[in-house]
Amino acid sequence: IVQIENVTGTVYISVTAGAVEQQIPTDSILFAGETSDFTLKATYKEWNGTVEYSTDKNTWNTWDGSEITSANKKLYLRGKNNTTFYSKKGAQFVLSAKAGCYGNINTLLDYENPPTAVAERYCYQSMFQDCTLLTTAPELPATTLTEYCYYQMFYGCTKLVSAPALPAITLASGCYENMFQDCTSLTTAPALPATTLADYCYREMFYGCTSLTTAPELPATTLKTRCYQSMFFKCTGLKISATQTGEYTTAWRIPSTGEIAAEATDWNTYMLNGTGGTFKGDPSINTTYYIAG
Repeated sequence: IVQIENVTGTVYISVTAGAVEQQIPTDSILFAGETSDFTLKATYKEWNGTVEYSTDKNTWNTWDGSEITSANKKLYLRGKNNTTFYSKKGAQFVLSAKAGCYGNINTLLDYENPPTAVAERYCYQSMFQDCTLLTTAPELPATTLTEYCYYQMFYGCTKLVSAPALPAITLASGCYENMFQDCTSLTTAPALPATTLADYCYREMFYGCTSLTTAPELPATTLKTRCYQSMFFKCTGLKISATQTGEYTTAWRIPSTGEIAAEATDWNTYMLNGTGGTFKGDPSINTTYYIAG
């Protein structure tokens, strides 16, 4: 982020996407092409309100999910009266060329008053599933989630390098389940600040993220059924050891601080199975492990 300026009552945040500086409005999301113009379509039109698109933020047209084309490497989307983008298979956006997505995802629900809570279960499930040309994820600023709201949201986004911030502190069952599965270019996991978890909330969250080399701090002191199950399954770039050595230097434990008094059912099953270090078993609570690097 390089600057913030006020233009005709709308705050814009300037960032660099590829070699082009893009201005990101707070009342829509922006798809910005990395090197060229692109098309966007939604394989399934699943939203229950209205979505509009624009290439200049002046002229807006209602979008039915069919293929639309950017101009000057830009395409804006905003929504009104939406509570969900999922009913059966999710929107499943498809890009024709590499592009990043910027701005608050909740402007697709209500661009005039983006909510801070995701109210409907499955809301964004599979929205970008298998969108292999997505390079940057939009902001996910909601602090209160609902069941499976981000389930498989970026599943198979193989060019996604970094994850969006996940500030939610009120979780729900399965809210992050399989969210980044098979995002093979993802190198860093986002912070996970919630201290009270929900059933299945992080289950298989980073399954198959082979470029992931670090694990986030896990501050939660209240665990729930299968909350961390298979969380890092097959993350071959993540190396963890039960003992500190010259290679394994970064302390990592569950919880990151404090103590957990009781364990939930299958909370850690296969959590580190298939990772690349010397410890691949199910971690124990209140025990320090060490990450390589």
